[in-house]
Amino acid sequence: MHEFVILLMLKYDEIKANERRLLALTSLKGGEFDYLLKHFSPICERYFRYHTYEGKKRKLPAFKPHQDEKLPTSSDKLLFLLTYLKGNQLQEFHGAVYDLSQAKVSSLVKILQRLLDETLHKMGLSPARDSEGLVKQLQNHPDDTFNHDATERPIERKTDYEAQKEDYSGKSKAHTSKNEIVSDQASELLYVSPTYEGKTHDKALLDEEQLTWIVGIKLRQDTGYQGYNPAGVTILQPTKKPRGASLTDQQKEVNRHISKERVVIEHAIAGLKRLRILKERIRLKFYDVRDRMVSIGCALHNLRVKSPFRKYAPRTGMWAS
Repeated sequence: MHEFVILLMLKYDEIKANERRLLALTSLKGGEFDYLLKHFSPICERYFRYHTYEGKKRKLPAFKPHQDEKLPTSSDKLLFLLTYLKGNQLQEFHGAVYDLSQAKVSSLVKILQRLLDETLHKMGLSPARDSEGLVKQLQNHPDDTFNHDATERPIERKTDYEAQKEDYSGKSKAHTSKNEIVSDQASELLYVSPTYEGKTHDKALLDEEQLTWIVGIKLRQDTGYQGYNPAGVTILQPTKKPRGASLTDQQKEVNRHISKERVVIEHAIAGLKRLRILKERIRLKFYDVRDRMVSIGCALHNLRVKSPFRKYAPRTGMWAS
């Protein structure tokens, strides 16, 4: 049985040569993984020098991994986390792959996602999480037109009936959590709101956030934001079909043009949900863990958008050293 586990165990040094498999398991190409690892390693090594896999303080610093350690290097730890986020498999299964208990997988995921979130933030890839941060993102931005929309992801149904009603989304016919996101014309995600209950309407969520926009920009949105018209901003929104009437040919043509241009936000949402943990039902129950997962997903999407190994337009190859 022990030999079977060793055969299953994923090691970065063994898998990095298979670019296609690495991409399928992590959503990143080899050069992107290495670039992220360069920034992740010092943060990860510093943490585990003084803490155990369970997050407890060590009595003495550990300057090198133990001989029987399952994830001895930062690259193995990063691979462990990214494969978990990408696959959204049961923690028991992930533990079987790495010869770890389910409890240890759970604690490691929570620790590593905090370290990865910190890394991505220091790399300048994380989206803004509040209005002040959004203003900083928009200032001196090369675009003058931006896109925004809400995205939902399924969650486990709660046992409390009143709590179930808060999470139930009539639009998705499921129990969900929701975030508002803003993207630029290159599909980079500039802002992601805190996580809201699924029943929250798209416009109500945006009203609650009270975002500040730069005067003179254009903002594309769908018909779910009827009435949202911040001062100094030009709103580009399809005309909603009147009750009992039809749209004119000209209105239909304008709607098609807006929808064609606005598809960039749909591509950004699809990029965010390359991580199956953000696409399928998430089994992690803590709010801060779920909320941090969205920020990580957005930042990894931004890493791919800025990657010189991709063909995103119009801006690529903008990595900092």
